[in-house]
Amino acid sequence: MNMQQLMQQAQRMQRDITAKKEGRVRFNAEVVGKEEYSDMIYITIVSVKVASVNIKTDGLTKDKNGNYQLPYGSSGQFEIEVLPNDAVYSVNWLSSDTSIVNIVSNGKYKAVASGNDASVVITAVVTTKDGTVVEAKLNLVMAKPAA
Repeated sequence: MNMQQLMQQAQRMQRDITAKKEGRVRFNAEVVGKEEYSDMIYITIVSVKVASVNIKTDGLTKDKNGNYQLPYGSSGQFEIEVLPNDAVYSVNWLSSDTSIVNIVSNGKYKAVASGNDASVVITAVVTTKDGTVVEAKLNLVMAKPAA
């Protein structure tokens, strides 16, 4: 059996392999039958798919309705958790209303609204090296600063 036949047989088996990180992987392919054939196959993993993205809510409190609160006039930096944690990606940050929360590309924010019942959605748009886009959203309501 030659390499082309071996590859065709492997395709018929339709086994999925999940990459955990970028790099080069070596497989030993062996066919047992009338003639034994063994060869090495090298696969280069160039990008790892992002499985999930979450905006961290550390330091945020919830109101009685379960909504995350952001105090008027507060500032800080949102962070994300991306799994797998060794995926290569870039992130863009968006605010559904910049008159309530202004956010810049590195996740730094300033809560500028001071009205009651103001709410906003913060979105982290993660783009992987291969162009895959995954989003995470965080719904926030504005709150009076702690006294």
